[in-house]
Amino acid sequence: MPITTVKQLCTPSAVVKSDSLVEQVAQIEDFASGKVDGRAFFQRNHFTQGLELLVRRGFERLAGKSEDGAFYLTQAMGGGKTHSLIAFGLLAADPTLRREVVPKFASGAEFGTAKVVIFNGHQNPETLLWGYIADQLGRGDVMAPFWRNGAKTPGIDEWIDVLGNEPILILLDELPSYLQMAQGESVGATTLGDLTIGALERLFNALPRCPRACVVVTNLKDDVYLDGSGQLRTLIENLSKHYDRNAQAITPVQQNTGEVFAIVRKRLFDDLPPPDRIDEVAQAYVGALQKAKRVDTIPSTPETFIERIRETYPFHPSIRDIVARFAENRGYQKTRALIRLLRLAVRGALKTDNNTFLVGLQHLDFNDQGTLEEIRKINPAYTNAISRDIADRGNALAEKIDAADGNVTASAVAKVLLMSSLSAAAAPLRGLTDGELIETLVDPLLEVSEIKAALGRLQGQAWYLFQGVDLRVFFGQTANVTAEITDIAANIAEEQVDQTLREKLREVFKPRTGNLYSERMAILPGLDEIELDDDRPTLIVLERPADKLPQDFVEWWNKQDLQNRVLVLTADPNAVATLRTSARRMRAIDKVEERIKAQHGAESQQMTELQGVKGREAAGFTSALRETFKTIVFPTRQALRKIDDFRMEFDRNDYSGEQQIIDWPPLSGPGGMLV
Repeated sequence: MPITTVKQLCTPSAVVKSDSLVEQVAQIEDFASGKVDGRAFFQRNHFTQGLELLVRRGFERLAGKSEDGAFYLTQAMGGGKTHSLIAFGLLAADPTLRREVVPKFASGAEFGTAKVVIFNGHQNPETLLWGYIADQLGRGDVMAPFWRNGAKTPGIDEWIDVLGNEPILILLDELPSYLQMAQGESVGATTLGDLTIGALERLFNALPRCPRACVVVTNLKDDVYLDGSGQLRTLIENLSKHYDRNAQAITPVQQNTGEVFAIVRKRLFDDLPPPDRIDEVAQAYVGALQKAKRVDTIPSTPETFIERIRETYPFHPSIRDIVARFAENRGYQKTRALIRLLRLAVRGALKTDNNTFLVGLQHLDFNDQGTLEEIRKINPAYTNAISRDIADRGNALAEKIDAADGNVTASAVAKVLLMSSLSAAAAPLRGLTDGELIETLVDPLLEVSEIKAALGRLQGQAWYLFQGVDLRVFFGQTANVTAEITDIAANIAEEQVDQTLREKLREVFKPRTGNLYSERMAILPGLDEIELDDDRPTLIVLERPADKLPQDFVEWWNKQDLQNRVLVLTADPNAVATLRTSARRMRAIDKVEERIKAQHGAESQQMTELQGVKGREAAGFTSALRETFKTIVFPTRQALRKIDDFRMEFDRNDYSGEQQIIDWPPLSGPGGMLV
């Protein structure tokens, strides 16, 4: 039965095609000005466990049935705090919406319309924070004496007068920004920042005497705190200690669970398939992973993918692990940024003509400016790596490999390796092992061999790709030795390249037994360079198809007294060009090796990296040899005879060209030249 694609099973929302960030993320300012439609908001927002806890406990407080009047949303930037504030505020202010969205919370029916006050730390009201809150509640006269003739800290009694016994919800967002501003304003011997901390402490101390007042504060230790002065950090530390004592901490979104995918799904899709169709896709992936595990090591048990795909569909489970690498980067907005990133991945997956069964990070379009901006927000240091090795409108390495192979595997490999390399931690976990890469990319139609072949070609040519001691392949911020090798190789003279190629071929065809031809070989020679041996044939390697031997060579042979002392191995010119390219790089590698040994030593990490490149280049040279020599020509009485279908196999790491010729049946079998 054919496996059904994401395009066939899922209906994307309009957000996927929209470039407007306003459509994707509700702003606290929009809620404060009444621009957020409650019903539309909840149609696109998932109720996480953290939000459910906040709303349930908050309702109990607003109904006068709980002593917990303060809540502290602990997650860092982009972790769902703003959405939690908006959701709670919408429900608290609208009894009808409460009955539609959360009818299961009985306490929601025990209070009417709560008064909701929103204070955003980017505001700077003339009436100061406390006067602003009082004004919003219609009690501005109570706080006027504490700002009108100079800033003073209100006491507990003033807060009690302002809050009273009504259901009141105060939402305080991004306070560090306000405190940063306030700390710069002197008030006598102190600052407005110190007075604000005192006012907030008294607000919390007043809550036990205001049984239906509820205060929600978002995370204090954001980037403003991290970048702030010592005084600001001390202010925020003191306020945090007060919260720890008086407020219940709630995490809006559990980033390491399926909640984040439920949030993204609800935002990006209008319709998803039933569980049985998702299980069909999961089972197909289990089959693909079981097949992969027979030929390579993968870190997970294939059967676990059923539950993992159920949790993340239509997204690939690997996204969670890769995103976790850079989730703690400074400025990364967690849930909010993930929605933006996966919106772009879904858009890329739906645009492609390929069969997409699960959306992965390989579906990001690295030629799209919006996608590049999202990556730069995560880590801005990889611009050169992307343009040189991954995507540059057909000019990057991975794109060129794909064009030659007729698929997009190299680009897929490069993209997921890049995304797994974006951590900015002091000791980052970067990149993927071969097994992790296969688990990330293999699908019911993509073979392990195709993934590994693409990886091998990238490792051999990419300028910014590295392999760590843990065998993880990752993109770096600076060029690797491949870039140096490429630069040196481009400036090597053709004569030196031919010299290196002759040396390499001489090493391959060196007569170990001496039973077939002499040590006097002629590798890619001029006719005047060929010297025949009196006792044994001379191996002559010509860069010419066998059916087009140059006339001057035939004439030369006809003039020889030792015509039976000739054994010709012909090489296709196109294949020799590949060998020349490899020889050029191997000569450059030798130069880089000398430099690294002198500067860093034979045991250095740079030398280890170079040895990996050297090994891959040698393997590529050997692979090219198999396709280069196809025909042997040898003398028979009055003519030269050619035999096609010669193939060099190099089994068991035996790279003896002589033995390959000796073992070739047309020569060593019945009626052969050697019999």
